[in-house]
Amino acid sequence: MKKLMIAFVTVALATIANAATILWGTSADLRDPSGNPADGSGYVTMYLFSVDAATYATLTAGGEDSVSAKVWDTYGKSLASATDSYVDDGMGQIMIVDPNTYGVGDTAYAATLLVYDEGSGATHYLGNAASFTFAADIDAGVYELDTFIGGDAGSMSTAVGWTAASVPEPTSGLLLLLGMAGLALRRRRA
Repeated sequence: MKKLMIAFVTVALATIANAATILWGTSADLRDPSGNPADGSGYVTMYLFSVDAATYATLTAGGEDSVSAKVWDTYGKSLASATDSYVDDGMGQIMIVDPNTYGVGDTAYAATLLVYDEGSGATHYLGNAASFTFAADIDAGVYELDTFIGGDAGSMSTAVGWTAASVPEPTSGLLLLLGMAGLALRRRRA
């Protein structure tokens, strides 16, 4: 048993030592859908979804013009299932560390949804997908998530690509679900 434990610890340490992580992020400060700089009246939430190669291929098939809509159609109604999320009320650059770890030759795939809430109930989204193949066991950053939206480092900061939508708010949905469950449980007891 002792040898088995030592072997397990050794393998775990070797895996951790040779594991790399990736930082998904925007390459420039975000602006609102009108192209204006952040003024404190709204905020952007970035949702990160770790995806597999087949999903990535589906999302990016058809060219850059369709990626945002495909990401929204796939994940827009299930924001609570995101791998991670981050809120920025200053609309600067947004970065999220992928909790998965990768080794040499591994490819990381991700889909992101940036949801802009201007504070008055109007919401907009910007979807994207990106991949990165690790050539070495070093941490990496992928800031060019705008590969499929304009293709340059500054395009993410422009108004191009934001699309108006009815964005579900996960917390409200969860509270509503709990309330309905409570009513059903109360009714069953009566």
